[in-house]
Amino acid sequence: MDLDLVAHGAPGTGPALMIDALGAALREAFGSELNPTVRYLSGDHGAEAIIEVGRQRGDGALASSCTPTFITDPVTFDLPASLDDMTPLSALVSDAYVIVTSAERAPSGPADFFSRDTRVGISPRGGNTHIQSHLLSGVLESTITAIEYEERSEVVQEIIRGELDWTTGVSSDFLDLFADGVLVPVATFLPATAARHPRLPDTPSLAESGIDVEFVLWRGLVGPADIEPSQIRDWERRVARARDTAAWRDYLERAGLTDLALDAGGFSALLSKERVNYLGWLRDLA
Repeated sequence: MDLDLVAHGAPGTGPALMIDALGAALREAFGSELNPTVRYLSGDHGAEAIIEVGRQRGDGALASSCTPTFITDPVTFDLPASLDDMTPLSALVSDAYVIVTSAERAPSGPADFFSRDTRVGISPRGGNTHIQSHLLSGVLESTITAIEYEERSEVVQEIIRGELDWTTGVSSDFLDLFADGVLVPVATFLPATAARHPRLPDTPSLAESGIDVEFVLWRGLVGPADIEPSQIRDWERRVARARDTAAWRDYLERAGLTDLALDAGGFSALLSKERVNYLGWLRDLA
């Protein structure tokens, strides 16, 4: 059976790495029974993928990566499709957001870094970095100025040139830049009760540093609206078997991710809760 896997990011980004790993795990688990192919629909910060999934109603062979972008983009960019036009299938992983700065500005800790006014690069407006800077502004005495850029790559270059102080992203976005000594992590957004990120053992969380802000990213899988209940169960079965493969375990270990293992009902409940959170944050930013 042919499966159409959509990643709402370019190759090498978090959504694409997850979908690539899922495709490899499905091939390992099912052999010739399944033929998953991957499409990378990264246009307009994920809007291209949202619109594509929204217009393929009833297609039980299609599944797309899903992150909070699927909550925020339809509102921010007035898209013709939203999560209401999709079917939750599974929550796959959670990842840690990290604040990064240039190696030349490496602070002694988060409290030291945010003791002065800072400039953060955001892309796009209303995205997670913008929301995180808003949450930090609510608890810090210093001032944060958010500057919008078209592309994440521009933000990184501006940090390296010293025009910006920081940005955020998932840890897997920056591991190569950390290894090259170009950027350094300042802090993660992990909860105070969580262990430190396995790939960033020397990086504290904001919470453990006395800055009361937490923010965890999830990534899941959604299909189009109006697919049959039996097709939802098929995806749950496929994902369950894919999780029990070397390909999936290697992906989790390489990126330092947590396997969420939520079925369609569990992911639907998570999305309902997160929509309340994100839509509230977007109202605050309006």
